[in-house]
Amino acid sequence: MPFWYTLFYEATQNGSPPMRPLWVEFPNDTVVFKEQKNFMVGNALLVAPITTPHTFTTDVHFPGTDVWYDIETDKKYQAPQTVTIDAPLSKIPVFQRGGTIVPLKMRVRRSSQLAQHDPFTLNVALNNDGSASGTLFIDDYYSFAYKKGKFVYLQFEMKRVNNGLQFSASTKGQANLETSEWIERIRIYGFPSAPKSITTHTGETLDHFEWPDVLEIKKPSAQKIWEDFSFTIEL
Repeated sequence: MPFWYTLFYEATQNGSPPMRPLWVEFPNDTVVFKEQKNFMVGNALLVAPITTPHTFTTDVHFPGTDVWYDIETDKKYQAPQTVTIDAPLSKIPVFQRGGTIVPLKMRVRRSSQLAQHDPFTLNVALNNDGSASGTLFIDDYYSFAYKKGKFVYLQFEMKRVNNGLQFSASTKGQANLETSEWIERIRIYGFPSAPKSITTHTGETLDHFEWPDVLEIKKPSAQKIWEDFSFTIEL
């Protein structure tokens, strides 16, 4: 829901559709020109719905030249290639594009209103260069006060530094909304090895993380969500 919410806000600012055909994001990949079923959600998620009965596999073309990650299994696929993917009744195949950061809320609630104050999880999908970026829009979720500037719009970046990777979160423009929401965890797909250390911009060491396969950092910041923060992961 936070990713959709952010996409709809950005659509009001620049006209970019939240759902888009593959050729919008990959105009140089001629294979996707004839794609009528699979689609993108924003620039980050490739969705491969099952549209015919008694079908439990689907062919997915991974466009571009970077890597894609199955959001359920964390399995990695290097583009460009077409792969037959298992699709049982319990699964709609969805893949996150390398180089993107997708915000989520992981608490199970009966309605989106009940999740208003829940913390965020950031899914960071590293590309082949070890970088990623994404955004998050937050307002009060029910009024038009955002039109008067009552919102927070965050930019997330992951990039390579000399001896590892650096993550940063910063506000785009002025933050005019206070909220109790916070970032609970950051999950990094494609992380190459166990980190030697994780150090925040204030010099604090983050010890609450898990690896292998996906690096999961818990409670990455004590800052309020509209306050800039960063941390460096040493390899």
